[in-house]
Amino acid sequence: MGAFWLSVIADEIVSILKMLGTVLGISPAILGFTVLAVGNSLDDYFADITISRHGHPVMAFAACFGGPLLNILLGLGSSITYVIGQEFGRSGKLTAIPFAVDPVLTLSTAVIVLTLPVLVTALAFSRWQMRKIIGGGLIMIGGLLTVVAVVMEVKHVS
Repeated sequence: MGAFWLSVIADEIVSILKMLGTVLGISPAILGFTVLAVGNSLDDYFADITISRHGHPVMAFAACFGGPLLNILLGLGSSITYVIGQEFGRSGKLTAIPFAVDPVLTLSTAVIVLTLPVLVTALAFSRWQMRKIIGGGLIMIGGLLTVVAVVMEVKHVS
């Protein structure tokens, strides 16, 4: 029940912040990359910590990868399928969906693709034990990525 309320509250906060971003003219890429991503991940964060504290760290570790993967595959897959279905209903042809690739999206995708193999390698060398240096490195990569993304977006808007 606690996770449910966290999810409901996080969703409402995300809606409010999205509206404020629109009103204040903040780039959707930066909102999505920073504030909305945190709001979207809060319930997963607390659930993973709770699972770890109850003696299931492997399950929490797997959920860190499984949750976002599920969001990408089902969320993106179902929305793309829906849009393609609407377009097929209008034109009678299956067409591709064009969309603009933002530099922040390209950067974040590249960092994720490069970080995951590095993480697996680091875990293999540490005999599959999560060490503080690995966690600190991941936090540092995330912080650096966020700073670089914000700087890129500010320069792009200016």
